[in-house]
Amino acid sequence: MLGAGLRREFPGAFEWAGRMRRRMPRPRVARTGMGWAVLAGLGASVLVTGLAGALVSLAISLIDPRTWPFLPWYGAVRFLGVAAGGALAARIGRWRGLLGYAGAIAALELAAYAAGAPGRALFCERAGDPCPLPGGVDRLLAYWPLLAGLLIVPAFSRALSIGPGRSNPSLEAAGVFVVASTLGQL
Repeated sequence: MLGAGLRREFPGAFEWAGRMRRRMPRPRVARTGMGWAVLAGLGASVLVTGLAGALVSLAISLIDPRTWPFLPWYGAVRFLGVAAGGALAARIGRWRGLLGYAGAIAALELAAYAAGAPGRALFCERAGDPCPLPGGVDRLLAYWPLLAGLLIVPAFSRALSIGPGRSNPSLEAAGVFVVASTLGQL
């Protein structure tokens, strides 16, 4: 209803936006093997997460942060990153790329959790009180952005088109950085 009113009020603006959308080329990526698709997916995930996080931080800082209610911004940003990375991995590596990407995300999350376990144990020991660790259901609820992002991959993967070439070097390099930084924590 609101959209129809805006279309009647500003017909030229909507025609211009439609023409621009039709003229804008879709991003092109090259088909690769499963390993490179996983690295490119991880790279796309970190780039989209960083960009979306910066935009959300800018929006929150422009408006008084004390007036904003607590919303799961981190989860929404993480969801976008995982969905973009999964869509890229699925498009360039087909179903093997998507499965490899999901396995890599799970392995990196487990590695990050294992890297933080000694620090959590030390904190609980020094706190004096019994330190409750999250159970299985709480841990699954904390990973909702990952699970939801992987479920929505088919909707995003068709937005990318396959172009010439045999690699996606920038995305693969960003993926290598993600893996190296996670392994560096261990």
